[in-house]
Amino acid sequence: MKKLFLLLFFALILFPNVSACIDISLAKSSYLPGETLQAEITGAFVKDLLMDSIFFYKQNNELPLVFNLEKISNSKFFVYVKTPKSYGIHSLGIKNVLCIENGTLKDINKESKFTIKKPLAYAFDWLEKNAAWQDLNAKDTANALLAFPYGNFSEQARDSLLEKKTGNYWNGSNSVISTSLALIALNKMNSPSNADWLVDAQNSAGKGVWTVVFEAGSDEGCSIIINKEIKEISAAAGENSFDIALPQDSSINISLNCSSASNAKLTHVYKGIVTSFQLPAAINNEKCWGSGYKIKCDALSTAYASWALKELKNNDADLSAAIKWIGSNAKTTEEKAFSYILSLNSQDKGWLLDNQAKEGYWAESGLASSNKSSIEATVFALKAVNDENAILKGKSWLLSILENNSQNSFGNFQETSLALQAFLLSEIEPILAITPGIAKTKTSLVIILENNGVLPVNATVSALTSSKSVIIGKNEFKVVNISIPAQQSVTSANAKVVYSTAFSSAFSYSIPLILFPEKMQIGEIIENYSLIPGNLAFVEKEVNKSFETGSEKNITITLKNYASSEISNVSITSSWGLFEIKKFIEPSKIDILGAGQEVSIVLTIDASKTGTYYGTIEASSQGTVASIPVSIIVAGKKSEKNCSELKGNICKTDESCDKDVISAADGYCCPGNCQKITKPKGANPNRWIGILMVILAVAIVAFLFWKLQKKKKKPEMQDILQKIEEKYSKQTPGQAK
Repeated sequence: MKKLFLLLFFALILFPNVSACIDISLAKSSYLPGETLQAEITGAFVKDLLMDSIFFYKQNNELPLVFNLEKISNSKFFVYVKTPKSYGIHSLGIKNVLCIENGTLKDINKESKFTIKKPLAYAFDWLEKNAAWQDLNAKDTANALLAFPYGNFSEQARDSLLEKKTGNYWNGSNSVISTSLALIALNKMNSPSNADWLVDAQNSAGKGVWTVVFEAGSDEGCSIIINKEIKEISAAAGENSFDIALPQDSSINISLNCSSASNAKLTHVYKGIVTSFQLPAAINNEKCWGSGYKIKCDALSTAYASWALKELKNNDADLSAAIKWIGSNAKTTEEKAFSYILSLNSQDKGWLLDNQAKEGYWAESGLASSNKSSIEATVFALKAVNDENAILKGKSWLLSILENNSQNSFGNFQETSLALQAFLLSEIEPILAITPGIAKTKTSLVIILENNGVLPVNATVSALTSSKSVIIGKNEFKVVNISIPAQQSVTSANAKVVYSTAFSSAFSYSIPLILFPEKMQIGEIIENYSLIPGNLAFVEKEVNKSFETGSEKNITITLKNYASSEISNVSITSSWGLFEIKKFIEPSKIDILGAGQEVSIVLTIDASKTGTYYGTIEASSQGTVASIPVSIIVAGKKSEKNCSELKGNICKTDESCDKDVISAADGYCCPGNCQKITKPKGANPNRWIGILMVILAVAIVAFLFWKLQKKKKKPEMQDILQKIEEKYSKQTPGQAK
């Protein structure tokens, strides 16, 4: 007790006028699972911050994460951790920490919120793992190849697609669509295939050679009738063949009048492809396609075939007439989308924009016929429309399916293949974890980079005058050793890790460094600056708003550039949880945000529907993302009655209502049950396992360096690198041992 009294006495002397007792600063507020979260915790601590006072939560449930805690000084601590595969709004919190505020001793609980988003990369990974090529038909194989035309996956898809070819086309319930998709997919892989069958399948009489072939029992005069026009011929006993020219009528009927003729047929030859029709025959000449070779036209088959031949720059078919036919016959969303892709008809675009549902999707037909969402219709509408807002809404709707799918897909294999075609390879996020998140060192810096994404990552690590670049494959890690010049005094600096895929924009980490002279023991420092570098962030920590039902309501938040240089091309978006009530965000794009500059962001909502809405607003620019959690309650018009009269309850601050609240005279009234929000008391037993793992890992690294320093010969950097690689090769990348 006496020691505690003395400790408190000196703390009050040392920190007499500290107004902010404890503050938690995060390097950023939005993360992908598998990235490294860095946090700085500062305050007038009475005693050292311990690991069992630090907690991670999701929706008030503790997550037993293995994290690292580094003491910087008596008033500053640094935490870093690999974020879990847990999505939504999370928080880093401290509990029961003693500190001094305005000369008063306080027991503080505090949290700082952050968001973990499910990455699009996970859907591509799911597609790879669930591709059973032998069980897929040509259409599904081609769609998978179009979804992810990269690496081993695309090579396997291409080989499987070529194996499924039947002669000079791809068979299926709709051979024209299967063949069209196969040709487009192979062309994307720079493996073009012959399109002659598809050209010949067009209902067109103007290509190739038409011949009437029959056997005559005797010499006689016969006639060939083409749309009531009669062509007289002289047949000889035996086999006969007569080339004929067909008119340009939309429908052509051909028959043979010959008394002794047998096996009469009409033969068509195009680039070595021979096809026969029994006489009499009816030839469609509408310049469209059906589901098979020269059969009844349909708009979707015509659209796919026209799209494929246009992509292949094949001019052999009569595309202008086919595109005109589509424009006259397109009824469904997919057909309207193709019509606009092929013709750029403004009426088709208008139809598509008018028939996009408020939630962002398209139905198979217009909304007047059905409002049932369709992934396929949505994807092709997105391929067609060149409207930024419509594309944003459509992609957000697709991503909402991914967010709510426990299998990290958009549904089955076919739906996932289609959905991913709405996204570019540049939208596949690089996911990189770094260790350590902060470093105290003298002359060398060892950084472990772990690729948790689906594409190889190109990374460059730079610190002071040194830099190194590495390529990290999927599920791989690399150890990077950077030489640090000898310091004359304790110095602070930053190592920077800049990384990207071959397609994405660049992302970055900043790793705070505290550099010590060689003859000085590594320990604590005295400082008054932040180790978290300035960046893009919202000034407010979170948004909690309550409204009565009405028309439009505005919510204003402030975005600030805390960096020392300007940030350009900042996009402002909202998550799926706010789409039902969001009308628009102004501005939705900021061309340039100067260093230290602030800008007001106004979210306008539709407050006509009661409910509780949770989501985030994000600001992103070239890999930098700022996120703010948003909670909005829209209740009915305020009642003159108290909550008790409405047979409800007013929930406490640590409770939530299981139904939409009502605006009563004495506050927001819960018509259902108030449910206790309980955070775990005390430390989770799993936390001690994590803490021991961290301590053990630190001990192993310290032991390795101690052994190296005991040698007479100064160790080479490659020796240190080899030992660390050996250590990590015996465990799962990124897992402490």
